[in-house]
Amino acid sequence: MSWSRNTRKVAYWNSYCGGLGLSWLSWSTNQEFLYVLDLASGTSKRVAVHTLAGDFGYPRVAISPTGSTIAYAVNGGLYLLDVK
Repeated sequence: MSWSRNTRKVAYWNSYCGGLGLSWLSWSTNQEFLYVLDLASGTSKRVAVHTLAGDFGYPRVAISPTGSTIAYAVNGGLYLLDVK
C-alpha cells in the first residue's frame, strides 16, 4: 500500500488465488489486482491485473506525491501508470 503525499489517493494490491488444483503447478493461477482509492470521492478503481509467474516475491507499489503516477513492480518487471 502507498499513500500520495497530498493524502488524497491510496494505491493498494488485492490478491485472488485460483486454488491448489491437483499439482503444485496450478499456483500460477494467483492474480494480483492493483487499485487506486480516491479518498476525496470515496471511489476505488482497478488499474492493473497481473497473473503471478515464478517466485519474484510480493508485488510492490509506490505513488507520486500528487497521486497522478504509480510505479509498481511485479513478475520481475517495473511499470509506470498515469492515474489522473
